[in-house]
Amino acid sequence: MSPETERQLRQHSIRSQAETVAAWWADENEDGFELMLSNGSSLPIFNVVVGLVDIQGNEPQTIEDWIAFENRESADDELDNPYAPPISVFAALGPGVIRVCFDADFGTPAATPGGEVGFTDAAGNSWIRRATGLLVPINMNPIEYFGLDKPFGYSIPGDPSELSCLS
Repeated sequence: MSPETERQLRQHSIRSQAETVAAWWADENEDGFELMLSNGSSLPIFNVVVGLVDIQGNEPQTIEDWIAFENRESADDELDNPYAPPISVFAALGPGVIRVCFDADFGTPAATPGGEVGFTDAAGNSWIRRATGLLVPINMNPIEYFGLDKPFGYSIPGDPSELSCLS
């Protein structure tokens, strides 16, 4: 086997579980937005951070953008942002699909909602699946990577068999 083939096999092995994880926009109404979060592997994922982002438009396009926006809002007394960033944290998620709901005003009508998820796979590797589909390795667990303040409340997954988790 050539060194290049060995490298490709090793890379595929490292990415195999991560490649099965994704989040996407599913629904919206006057109460908020709903994302679907899928772990298509047979193993759980950990340190899960999922966020509603804007694929194109003027709203934050990554979880990092949401956190930077929130930090600017908090530092500027003249700005009044009544909404928390649409981000949820789960300690672990097993295989399957869940619903994640956000009570959020997503802003401009030109916004195109999408889902982004950071997670640690069962082998201890951490990743971000961008709303564009790009899978990006990160060098620490997503909770630390995104600089989320502790303590924080872990979210409880929505039942995917329900028609919607929005009222």
